Amino acid sequence: MLRADNLCNVQGPGDLFEMDEVEMDVSIVSEADQTKVIGRPIVHAMVDVYSRMIAAVSVSLENNSVLGFTNCLLNLGEDNKQLEFINYDVVSSSYMLRKMYVWNEEDIQFSINEQTTRQIIKMRGKIEDSAPTEFALLGYSGCGKSTSLKQLFDNIPQVIMHHPDPATNITQITYLVVSCMPNSNFATLYRQIGEAIDNALGYPEPVYELMITKKCRSLAEKQLKVCELIEKFSIGTIVLDEIQLINFNSNKENSYEGLLGIVNKTKIALSVVGTDEAYKKLFGMLRNARRAGEYINASAYTSDKEYFNFLLSMLLTWQWLDKPITKEQAQKLSDTLYECTGGIINMLIWLYKWIMI
Repeated sequence: MLRADNLCNVQGPGDLFEMDEVEMDVSIVSEADQTKVIGRPIVHAMVDVYSRMIAAVSVSLENNSVLGFTNCLLNLGEDNKQLEFINYDVVSSSYMLRKMYVWNEEDIQFSINEQTTRQIIKMRGKIEDSAPTEFALLGYSGCGKSTSLKQLFDNIPQVIMHHPDPATNITQITYLVVSCMPNSNFATLYRQIGEAIDNALGYPEPVYELMITKKCRSLAEKQLKVCELIEKFSIGTIVLDEIQLINFNSNKENSYEGLLGIVNKTKIALSVVGTDEAYKKLFGMLRNARRAGEYINASAYTSDKEYFNFLLSMLLTWQWLDKPITKEQAQKLSDTLYECTGGIINMLIWLYKWIMI
């Protein structure tokens, strides 16, 4: 009987990586002569064994080649600023600051007068250690922040079941995305964290959400319960989406300090997504600003007029007008739409739809 898995002797994220290659089930043709097939692309991938996260990817035509693996390693070493690589650093730094503790708890079952032993497993950080790396994805409303977040986590397993031995099951939640409610306070935010844990575990009825709302009366009790759940499920990172919806006027200063106190105690990575204005309110104080993490400008693409013209040219492929728009008209239309939308893709598509109607 096998009594170990691929995590045997793996201490945590970044301790062991595995690389492999696979031939894609697609053929590439020559750009000069599309009747000529030049081969099938080979995908080389490097995976972190502990977290199952993809650390580097390389695509080439070299099958079983040192060159393909070398390119994959070069991609790993580049100073990439994409959200995927930043998030990987965030999750890794969070787990590296924590250690797994295992102990037995005597649980007396009075109904059958029988004593059983229950094993408790938690990941805890040291309060004296520094906080982990975080990120702040900020930009205009409608620029695609939430869409980018969805695409990021669609490729990452949210729940991982570990079996160090046949009698032990460890549930690890790698990430939670909490979408802030309109005019919400921090009590609502903690309730949503419990709801996100229930959703991650696939519970049809609220369990941990009720544990936070019903059994914890004060805000301090809710914070401690959230800390307990973070340690229980080894949660890697929590991302607060749409932070501009938080009611900053109704929340006291110590409420923000309590949120960062959770980070200090558990060493979980707390990242935010929203507008610049909400970010300044949330991390306006100097002692909070140092926790803001790496800044990612989600609206950077809006200043690229050439990219905007390319998007419009793609949209102009589908026209439902009596007289199609000419190239000369397209340039004037592009200038007008760019001025109206500010380069935001969502607004461009919305306006183009109404033009066609």
